[in-house]
This record gives sequence, C-alpha cells and structure tokens, in this order.
Amino acid sequence: MLLIVDEDESFTDELVVEANRQGLRTEVVRNLSVAREAFCSSNRNGNSLYPDVVLIDLNLNDGERGSREGDRQQTFEQGKKESEKINCPTTASCKQHQQRWDSSESESITRLESSYQLLADFTNLTPPVPVVVFARHGNFTERVQVARLGGRAFLQKPVLPAQAIEVVLDAIRRSRTAEAKVMVVDDDPYMLAALRLLLEPWGVKTLTLDDPRQFWETLEVVVPDLLILDIEMPYLTGIELCLTVRNDPRWSGVPILFLTAHTDAKTVHQVFAAGGDDYVTKPIVGPELVNRIFNRLERSQLLRSRAETDALTGVANRRRSTQDLSQFLHLADRHNQSLCFALLDLDCFKQVNDEYGHAMGDTVLRRLGELLLRTFGGQDVVARWGGEEFVVGMYGMAKRDAIKSIEDVLINWRSEEFVDTDDRKFRVSFSAGIAEYPSDGNDLQALYRAADEALYRAKAAGRDRVMGV
Repeated sequence: MLLIVDEDESFTDELVVEANRQGLRTEVVRNLSVAREAFCSSNRNGNSLYPDVVLIDLNLNDGERGSREGDRQQTFEQGKKESEKINCPTTASCKQHQQRWDSSESESITRLESSYQLLADFTNLTPPVPVVVFARHGNFTERVQVARLGGRAFLQKPVLPAQAIEVVLDAIRRSRTAEAKVMVVDDDPYMLAALRLLLEPWGVKTLTLDDPRQFWETLEVVVPDLLILDIEMPYLTGIELCLTVRNDPRWSGVPILFLTAHTDAKTVHQVFAAGGDDYVTKPIVGPELVNRIFNRLERSQLLRSRAETDALTGVANRRRSTQDLSQFLHLADRHNQSLCFALLDLDCFKQVNDEYGHAMGDTVLRRLGELLLRTFGGQDVVARWGGEEFVVGMYGMAKRDAIKSIEDVLINWRSEEFVDTDDRKFRVSFSAGIAEYPSDGNDLQALYRAADEALYRAKAAGRDRVMGV
C-alpha cells in the first residue's frame, strides 16, 4: 500500500490514478496532523499495519493545531479513521511519538521540521518503511537532511505523476532486500544463533550451517542472495569456500561477506583476492553488519535487475527468462509436473508505430508488460523476447487452465484504451499460442516451436484470440 501525504488534491488524484494503474493500493492524507494521528494509533486487536512505501511533501500544512480548535478536532476524527489502516507497534511507543509531535507543533517549529520527524519515524521502524520525498525548492540543505534521515528518493515539484510512481516502485523493489535469503557458514553455534537473532527482525530469512563440508549441497538448495562466511573453520576455510563459489558461473555474482577476528594486511588481501565483497571484524557490531548486508544486497539486486530486466517493460529479458524456464523444465521432469509455455504477440503492432509513433508503441508495450506482471509475477515467468513478443511460463499448470489464464488477460487487455498526443483513442489486441510440457515438447526450443505454430493459427483465424497446440 502507498501512503501519500500531500495537500495538493489535483496532484494526488493523478497520483492515485497512476498508482492504481500500476497495481498499487493507495491512501491519501492531506496534512501532517492526520498522518501523525494515523501513525500513532493502534489496532484494537493489537496488530500493526504499515504502508509499503510513503510519499511525503516536505512543505505540507501541519493542521495549525492550537490556532483553530475546531480544525484540530476534525483532524483528530480523520486520524481515527486513518488509524484503522496504519498503526503503531505499541501504545508506549505511540505515546513517545505523540509527545515528540506535540512539541513539534508549537509555533517555533517549522512545517519542514515536522515533515522531517514524520520521515524519521517511518525510516526508524524495523524494517524501515521506504519514504520518497517531494519538495518545492529542493535546495542542497533539504536534500542532505532527507538523505541523513533515510529517505529513499528526493523529487522536486513539479513532477509528472508517472515519474513519481516509477520512483515509488523502484523504492519498493529496493526495500525488498529485507525479504532476502542470507546463508551463514560458521562452526560456532553461538555466532550462528546471534546472527539469526540479529537479522530475522529485519525480515531477512537467515539459514545457518555449522559444517562447511555440507556447503555445496546446502548452497544449491537454499539459493541465497548473500553469503556470510567465517574465515577460520575446521575441514574447509571460508577462503576456500569463496574460491569454490567464484569458480562456478552460476554463483559468480552472489555477494560474499567474511567474518574474521583478524584485520592484518595478509588476511584482508586474502579476502579480496578470493573474491570477497566485504568483511566484518569479530566481535560483530550489530548495526554495522546490518548496514553492510543491506548495502551489498541493494547493489547486487540493482546490477542483477539491469542485467536481467527488459528496460522498456520491466519484465524479464530473454536471457534471464531462458534460465528460469530451463529451471522450471528441470523441476517439472524431476517432480512429474506440467509446464505451460505461452507465446503472446501484439496484433498489427507495426501499424501502431506507423500511425501513432514509436513513443506510443513503447507505451503499449509497457502497459502489456505491467498487466502480465500484475496477473502472473510471483512464481511464474514473464518476459519479453523482442519486438512485440512476450512469453509466460506457468509451472504446474495444465494446458486448459493456462489457456483460461491467458484468455482472462486478453479480456482485460481489450479494455485498455490508449490516447496519443492528438487525443486519438485506440485499442490494441494480441494473439497467443500455448504449448505444454511434456506432451507438446521436451525442451524449451520444442515448446517454443509448438507455441509459435499455435500462435500462427490464432493469427490466421482472425487474431485477438488464444489457441493451444
């Protein structure tokens, strides 16, 4: 859920439309008083519900508490309604927040400082809620303060709603490092327990191993996003494990962080020569380790995203999706499961580019990519293989169900209306062919050929339809 804290009604209305189009639920708060009441109210059942991301205008109206009592009461009632959606973790912490905010509402404290306080309270949660900031001026001092307080992005108004929501989506993607899997290898059970207690409150799935001889089989089962290795262990050292990992192309990009009690030049040289990304000295300092882990995860995910994602549509590119589909085929063979491969192609797309321009054609491609991600995503494979051609891999799904799923997408796609710069409205259809493993092909190339034949028949039958092999 996206929480928007902004008093500009026309702008927030446009933001809501764009966010909903991208599949984001939204809540809008018009001033800081309402936002504060919402943040500091607890659910009756004791559960706390925070937004996935927050948009805050730094120059927001503070509600003018103390000067207009009636407005304060109205704000309070609005805050009570908002509190059903956004809540504090404990009553005690709410009181502490409220005491700070009450003092910040005096005339000596500026709106800017109150906005900073709200920003800090969201970013100080565990795990933190990502906050994107709007500002009318965007001077250097404001930018530095937002960065100090943990803001994820700084946008200077005026800004296009589509641009703002794209930054929001990027902040959400970056925040998902908290959902990462970290594998820790250390022969000290107390250290393993301490690391698990440190990382799990941040939402990091922490898997531990105390015997390095079981490293490889555990690595292939866990598929971690980051490795933490102790240097000195019996049987195998962390340096040897790191060298082994770096020798395999599948794992060459996984971040590796070392734990060591030594900081001499020889040890540090060994760490980086083996391919380590960073090291932390023992005894560990919790906040330092957490920051280093999240920094490495964010950089790794950013590089991976750029290498594996289609820049225009946001879906996987051909290289990444081929790897994922090959893995699906391996699992389907091992567990006797089906796998459906769908090939989608936009109808008469060249005419769209010729008549409405390539920029409008890019918009159509982006919109279809967004729809496919909203519909599938998760455990399915969604990719663009070039031009107007998209693929969807559906593991464990029978062909009849896959056809129904793609037909549902087509129904939704038919309602998508596009408007060019001359206010001309138009719609675009697509055709699709679907093949199933193993009945229609035993490998990815065979499935592609079979799906392509079904797609050809769908085009020949009049386009705007889905056909199976």
